[in-house]
Amino acid sequence: VMMPVEEQPGYHIALLLRSAPVGLTIMGLLILATRFLLGKPFPFVPLMLTGMAHYLAYALLANLNNILPFAASFWLGAAPITLVVGFFWRALDGKGFAACQTWAIFGLFTIGYPQAVLAGDYSGVILYVGYTVMAVYTMILFAVKRRSCPGQLPSA
Repeated sequence: VMMPVEEQPGYHIALLLRSAPVGLTIMGLLILATRFLLGKPFPFVPLMLTGMAHYLAYALLANLNNILPFAASFWLGAAPITLVVGFFWRALDGKGFAACQTWAIFGLFTIGYPQAVLAGDYSGVILYVGYTVMAVYTMILFAVKRRSCPGQLPSA
């Protein structure tokens, strides 16, 4: 007979912090690849600031969890930083698609990725479907870029 085990304090935070480096790496690579395919610059300092903001969202979430319930600490840690990053990229790129896309990728990995990690038994399925969608999106950008600007990208 299996007895239910009480969830330990900080369990959700430990689970999120354990998966944070993977999310940060994939987010950074996806931002680099998609900005390259859109023909937008990918300046080092703004990309590093975006990575730092992602880390700070997780750190703020972990510290707020010491004084607030998990749901409140999650939204207070992730939402304001995601908004700031969106305005930051909009100031750099203007109102164009590249700025919105970079903001969306950041939001996906700062708000959506942790939700997928915490999805319990469905976590793996959600993450791999998400990875597949991101890979297909990047392939579509590559194909569109290659067709619209022949000779600028390496052939397959």
